[in-house]
Amino acid sequence: MQAQAGTPDWNDPLVPSTEASVDTDAYKTSLVAGRVLTQDPYVAPGNELKLVVGCLNDRQEASVRRLFSQAAGERGTRPRPGEWQTALSDRGVITLTAATPRPRPAVDHSVLDRARVRTPISLRAQGR
Repeated sequence: MQAQAGTPDWNDPLVPSTEASVDTDAYKTSLVAGRVLTQDPYVAPGNELKLVVGCLNDRQEASVRRLFSQAAGERGTRPRPGEWQTALSDRGVITLTAATPRPRPAVDHSVLDRARVRTPISLRAQGR
């Protein structure tokens, strides 16, 4: 088995350079986004983003800055590629909240807890 190929200045600082995981992929996706949008080949999460003027609208810029700073965080908290796609798209984001479930009706336990007359149930049709 060969060692994981790596490129200088593209390694995740929180893991060994030979380890590949979903989280290192998320970190490298953030590197790509940050480096393209700043035209700086050495910017990394944790550094200040000096974005190219005029390439993003206000919503996109706020999303990119939030995701790029999030990418400097611990493993498991980094933005996934789909989050970058949403942040860079021309469409806005609508935050949805879960609906509140209807309250359950009260159960009258007195009806359920009393003695009942139980009779056998015939499974055969009558007259056969």
